[in-house]
Amino acid sequence: MSRKAYISAGLLTVLLLLVVIGLMRLGGDNKPSEQNENVSVENKQYSKKQYEQAEKRNKSQENLDSKVQEYIEKTNAPKSQSEYDEAIKMRSSEQQKSLKRNVKDLVEDKDRSVENVSTYINYDSKDELSGSYDYTLSYKKDSKIQTENKNGEFTIKTNKDGYFYISQFD
Repeated sequence: MSRKAYISAGLLTVLLLLVVIGLMRLGGDNKPSEQNENVSVENKQYSKKQYEQAEKRNKSQENLDSKVQEYIEKTNAPKSQSEYDEAIKMRSSEQQKSLKRNVKDLVEDKDRSVENVSTYINYDSKDELSGSYDYTLSYKKDSKIQTENKNGEFTIKTNKDGYFYISQFD
């Protein structure tokens, strides 16, 4: 073979090798921009939109958790009558009527407090959530400070406008 044939075969081999390497780098994927939008978490691929939705859901869960804790604090150790009245607005309108009361005795007890409030919420469906709570209630009785550990369960439902309310609180 002549020298030109060897040079041509060598150039052709190098060219084919470059094409193969180029194809391998692309990974056979025709959408390289989509790859930049994905976030890798524990070897799973999530789109940017899924990541944003998860953050939004987490924030909503935290807000709901804090509202239930606020309800517990303001109904068991209110600082004023208006604070108690505001807290029971988290219940259904029928329940608000039965829960409405004068909390002067609770407000006057300056040692009354709610501490260590923990809530655990289970997302049963988009219309109903269930959960449990526990907290420590301190109050003055017969000139002595008493403490009680309280716990129970609650159910949260969605009203016709799409807002959550506490439907059951045991």
